[in-house]
Amino acid sequence: MMNPAMNPAINATLNQQLMSGAAMGQQGMMAESQGNAMMAAQLYEQAIGWIQQSMGTAQQWGVFIPHGVHAALAHAHACAGRAKTALGQAPFAWPHWQQALFELNQAIAQCPQFAPYHAAAGTVLMSMGNLHDAWRAFMNAQQLQPGEAMSQQMLAMMQNMLPPAMAVPAMPGWGAPQPPMNMPGGNGWGGGAAGGGSAGADQHPDWMKTVSNACSMLDQVFKTVGGFQDMMGRFE
Repeated sequence: MMNPAMNPAINATLNQQLMSGAAMGQQGMMAESQGNAMMAAQLYEQAIGWIQQSMGTAQQWGVFIPHGVHAALAHAHACAGRAKTALGQAPFAWPHWQQALFELNQAIAQCPQFAPYHAAAGTVLMSMGNLHDAWRAFMNAQQLQPGEAMSQQMLAMMQNMLPPAMAVPAMPGWGAPQPPMNMPGGNGWGGGAAGGGSAGADQHPDWMKTVSNACSMLDQVFKTVGGFQDMMGRFE
């Protein structure tokens, strides 16, 4: 792989595209904080596009894509999934959760000992309804970083959802389940069509509250690794 520092023009292009994605992501988070989930979802889509473009440029020039860029893309997809879940558009949120998990697996492959990536994967898995793998991911984060606050909170939240005695595999690449037909407690998934109402949230408020709480913690994880706040120089 070539070193982009050897070609300032390539390095500048990569970082310009990445910073454009960061700017869109920050605007999306602002819109989301103001309660405008529709605008937030659109801005997160733009952030995804810019970050993917930066990765495509890197691949075109044979530049190695570091774990921080994979994490940034995972963050953008997770935020888009969160916004679309809030809009009651679960079927449209699902591909974002899957892609967030894929990108986190890429980051974990590069940095298997970095606890925040495992915690982020656990949060995404929990949002997807895969509570067993989520538990294991949070336990891995605790093994790597004992006392890490977010994983402890999430494990405590899940105590009443799963039996605590579970085998913990070593540093897995987490698998994405199929869209769940039944949530904990026997509730159906629900979910609205594009542009529709929040049928899932109305029918299953307890589960949707849990998902919302889990998703809100994603920002804490990605703040640890940079996320939208510190993406300059990722290709340097």
